[in-house]
Parts: sequence; structure tokens; C-alpha cells
Amino acid sequence: AMTVWRTIRPIKLGSSVPVERFALVIDTLVFGLAVGYSGASSSPFIFCVVAAMVVAGFGWGYFAGFISISVSWMAMAAGAAISPDRNVALAALIDRNASLVLVTMAAVTFLAAFGRSRLVENERRRRRFAGQIDTLSETNDLLTKLNRVARTLPTSLNQRDALASARAQIDVTFGPTTMCLLERAGDEDEWIPKLTEGCAFGPALETAELPEPLSGALGRRHPVLVADLGAAGIEPIGAASASGLYSRLVARGRTIAVLGVEHTTSGRYEEHDRQLMAGLGDVLALTLDNARSYGRLRSLGAEMERNRIARDLHDRLGQWMTFIGIELERIMGAQGDPSGDLERLHSDVGSALDELRDTLRQLRSEICL
Repeated sequence: AMTVWRTIRPIKLGSSVPVERFALVIDTLVFGLAVGYSGASSSPFIFCVVAAMVVAGFGWGYFAGFISISVSWMAMAAGAAISPDRNVALAALIDRNASLVLVTMAAVTFLAAFGRSRLVENERRRRRFAGQIDTLSETNDLLTKLNRVARTLPTSLNQRDALASARAQIDVTFGPTTMCLLERAGDEDEWIPKLTEGCAFGPALETAELPEPLSGALGRRHPVLVADLGAAGIEPIGAASASGLYSRLVARGRTIAVLGVEHTTSGRYEEHDRQLMAGLGDVLALTLDNARSYGRLRSLGAEMERNRIARDLHDRLGQWMTFIGIELERIMGAQGDPSGDLERLHSDVGSALDELRDTLRQLRSEICL
């Protein structure tokens, strides 16, 4: 009956649920009582108790195995006390065979617990190595992506290329007859036209000078859809435009540009176009902001390089040419009546030194600018 029951509901080895451990104690008690009742160490069910101890040692370790041995012997004593052959059963608990059975139980339980400890340690190592492999794989993937991005930085972050890509995306997505993209000049109240098609602007505009649809979009969180510009009483950007979409481009919490697309057909743009504009606007905003940041980094790098070149020219070439000029003056003074070639060489060195000073002055003035 116990075998059938455990086949239907097996014990979960190593479970931290108290019910599973309690079930093992019950099994040990039942087997111990049955063995004690049927003759103790000479019982034909003695290996059932051994099996319970193996389960305890293999499932929960040394301490559980020791508890299982103790519980089983107490249960065997109780079973022998209620056995019909009480005296024979009790004597079987203290004879030589009983000692051998106890030693065998302890040895088997110890081996089971030792095997469990080795398996647990191997599994812990496997998981640790697997975690390291996963970390290395993620690191390798990240480095691969960074390398791929680094290769594309000079082109993908160039503002000219970014604007060309933006124009192509806008044309494909909305097919406008009028398009304009005005970039904000830093945190100033000035807007620089970057993309214009079907319209014309000056080199720079203040916020108050922006067309009505664009200035209205600056105060809105989401893109503005105007299906009929004439009916709405809004002056279009393009002279013949009848419908339009206008959006404020925000990146990293800052407004960096404003975008407007218009079409000569009334009702040309609908709600799904406004949703497309919202998604495309986020991408364009980040692209333009990255291109602008990259341009600043390139300018800073160029300034640092010019500064280094100017310092090297001054510290090395300038020092040497000054030294040569001084030496030529000394030689000319020692000769009293120097030759024409020597005077010409001294003059050439002085001219070269003046040109070097002019070059250094220009480099430093560009850096200051």
C-alpha cells in the first residue's frame, strides 16, 4: 500500500516545504513500526527502513539522515513492544545482527548524504560557470554592438547626413508638398532653418517670427493635425497648402527643433498620420541632437588639436629658429664684414620666424573664436 501511495504521490527530494519533510518522517515511522512488529532486525521489511534513510540522506543531507535513523529505531522499538512475539522482537533489537543492521543503515545514509553534497556542489559550480558564460556572452554582444556603432559614428552623426536622412524619411512617410525643419540655436530664442521645401525663410528667426502653425505646435505636447487649414483660419507655411502636420521635436527634455509638413490637398493627413508624426518626431529629435552633440565634440577635438600644434610649433620649431637667428648674428658680428650670402640667410631666417609667429597668432585666434 505504501509503495502504491508513493508511486501516486512521490516525495520531492530537497524540498523546503515542511509537508514534504513531514511525509518522510511519517514513512520512516510506518516502516519502523512494521519492521519492529515483524521481528526487528530479522524482519523481511528491514530494507524498507533502509530505503527511507537513503531518501532522507540523499534528499536533505547528513542531519536529516541522522534524524531518520533515530526515528526509525524508536519506531522499531515501539513496534517490537506491541508485537505478539514481544520478547523475541525486543531481543532482536539488541543482538549482534541488530548492531550490523545499525552500522549498515548509518553507512548507507552517510553515503547517500555524501553523494547529495557532491551533486549540490557540482550544480552550484555549474550554475556559477553558466552565469559567467552568460555574462561574457552579454559583454561580447555589447562590445560587438558598440564596435558596430563606433564604425558608423562619423557618418550617422554627421549633421548633413542626418538631415538628408530626415528629409528622405519625411518624404517617404508623408509625401508633403511643403516641408520645413527649424532647429533651435542652443537655449536661445532663435531658430535656424535646416530643411525647407516649398517655402522660404531668412537665415534665422525669432520665436515671434515663426509661422503660426509652427509657433502653435511649440505649446503642444503632441503633434498638431490640421485637416483643413482654410476652414481653421490658419495661414499655411506654403502658399498653396490646404492641410498640415506640425510637431515640436524634444530630446532629453529639451526642445531642439520644430517640424512642419503640408499638402495641397485638404484632408490629406488623418489621425494615423499624426501618430506617425509622433513616432518619427522622437527619432528625428534624437538624431538631430546626437548630430549636434557630435559636431560640438568634433569642434572641440579640432580646437584641442590646433592648440597642440601651436604649442609644438612654438616650443620646438620657434625655439630652433630663434636659436639659429641668434647664432647667425653672433657669426656675423665675429666676422666684422659678413658675406652677402650670410646676411641673406639671416634675413630669410628672420622672415621665416615672422611667418611662424603669424601662423601661431592665427591658430590661437581661431581657438579663441
